[in-house]
Amino acid sequence: MEISRGRGYLNLKMVIKHEWRSRLISFALANNSLGENNMLRIKEMLVDMYECEGDLNNEKFLCETLETAAKNVGAKVIHKTTQRFSPTGVSVILILAETHISIHTWPEYRYAALDIFICGEGKNPEVAWNVIKEALKPKKFRIKKIERIVGKQGDFEHEESR
Repeated sequence: MEISRGRGYLNLKMVIKHEWRSRLISFALANNSLGENNMLRIKEMLVDMYECEGDLNNEKFLCETLETAAKNVGAKVIHKTTQRFSPTGVSVILILAETHISIHTWPEYRYAALDIFICGEGKNPEVAWNVIKEALKPKKFRIKKIERIVGKQGDFEHEESR
């Protein structure tokens, strides 16, 4: 897996590849994750965390926190990667059989950006979020929840969210 990152840029080439998408659909079929009309429902939580009291510059702590979150949600970690930045900041990405969990931190601002992207029957990203929230102790946070539907051609020509 290749990862390149400037302070505001992350490129996960593996996530974009068709091969990875095929594995996701295969996993869903094997684990009865397809819902009505053979559509795969994927739940995603994007979380901005502010005024975090947890150690946002500790690579090991952040990796272990995300691994615990993945375990508690019932997800299987396939690959993990971490990157420390200078002078501060850490990125941790867990590639899961059920998609991914990632975090990017800016300790100098006590800020972290979290993405919990989970598929699978009965797998709830909020379970992972509760583990991470407990560890990082943000005083404020903003959550955006998204449901992605794979296999649906759509009843719409164009839909835009702001």
